Amino acid sequence: MNPIRLLPLFTAPRKTYRQISDNPGLHFTALWIVIIAGLSQSLAQNTSDMSPIETGSALSTFLTAVGIIAAFLLFQIVTFYLNGLILKLVILMFQGRIKAREARTVYGLSLYPQAFLFPFIFLLFIGKLAGGSSTAALLTAIASAIIAAASIWGIVMQVNLISAASGFSGGKSFGVFVVFALLLALLIFILVLLLALIVIFIAGAFSN
Repeated sequence: MNPIRLLPLFTAPRKTYRQISDNPGLHFTALWIVIIAGLSQSLAQNTSDMSPIETGSALSTFLTAVGIIAAFLLFQIVTFYLNGLILKLVILMFQGRIKAREARTVYGLSLYPQAFLFPFIFLLFIGKLAGGSSTAALLTAIASAIIAAASIWGIVMQVNLISAASGFSGGKSFGVFVVFALLLALLIFILVLLLALIVIFIAGAFSN
């Protein structure tokens, strides 16, 4: 699907979604939006925290880079399907009806502001690599502020997209978003806790 057709999502998300929801390529486009938005979020981070890949040969360096890229893509795809499933379940909790494919599409399209800004974020990222520590800190702050603004507008878009896809009112759609966000936060907390426990268990096993 032509990404230019998605530009009206910024100003009229409900109307635009109703116009394009029957497009067979919209679901795949939403997946790419999630991937590109993930890149924007990653590149907005401070480059001083990034460690260079240290390997013994060109082949191992290449394989490491491929592994990192593959892991990133896998993570974004899992996020796309998992968050879509959670959004569908929340809408069902609110006694609405939506297909899993449509829920994934709504989630993906809500990240369009972050994906749209990717070229600008990428230029800032190059500037951080080329500049000194003070320049990198300034550009990181700018990139983070841009991503934050895009995330806020993404919330507005998501509420409107939920309304367009489910037929809910604006207030009910906002309630769906709040529960959806809380469930995601709870899921992240549980995953972090499990990882911490695994690390502690492994560290204890090796120390003994």
